Parts: sequence; structure tokens; C-alpha cells
Amino acid sequence: MFLNQLVECYTGAPDVMTAGAHLEQFGSRAQGSGYMDLWWPDVCIIEMKAPKEGRRLAEHREQVLDYWRNSADLKTQTPAPRFLVLCSFNVFEVWEPGRFPLGPVDEFSIERLPDH
Repeated sequence: MFLNQLVECYTGAPDVMTAGAHLEQFGSRAQGSGYMDLWWPDVCIIEMKAPKEGRRLAEHREQVLDYWRNSADLKTQTPAPRFLVLCSFNVFEVWEPGRFPLGPVDEFSIERLPDH
């Protein structure tokens, strides 16, 4: 529900699928595989963590960066999305790893979400 409402706020689409995004999309990782919470081709990957993980998002960065690196597919001409969002519902990190691979381009709390 959170991701549907988040996408609706920014696109007007009633849900992520209408906007062209996919929930729980299988993704490869250097350490195996997993499921990206949201994969929106050409736009972003969003990885959600529990609210209690807000102070520990740095420990989860490699997971979302692995998903990003492995989301590109030369055979199908699918580029990696431009943005990554690592979120604990209360805290958001926004990455643009193709341009700024060493750290998030923005970090903000849920209270600042409407400004972004």
C-alpha cells in the first residue's frame, strides 16, 4: 500500500502497475538473489526496510546497489534505472549511482517527503 500511494503521489497513477512498475521483482545479487520491493524500469528501484532499520540503512546499501548493477541486461537492451531509493518508511536515501556511485544524492525524513 505504501508504494502504491507513493507512486500515485508522483504520477497520478492509482497503483504501481498502472505506472509501469513491478512489486517483488526477482533480482540478482552478487551474494545470490532476492526480490526488489519495487522495480520501475528506466526510473528506479525501491528497497524497503523496517522502520527500526532507519539508523542502519548504510548496512543495507550493498543489497540495493547489487540489484541496480544486475538490473541492466544488454541482451534485452534494458538499462539500469536512473535512481535507487533505500527506505525505512521514516528515512529515505536517494541514489543516482550512474552519476554519483559513492553515496546518496539526498537523504531525508518522511516529514520532508512532500518537498521531494
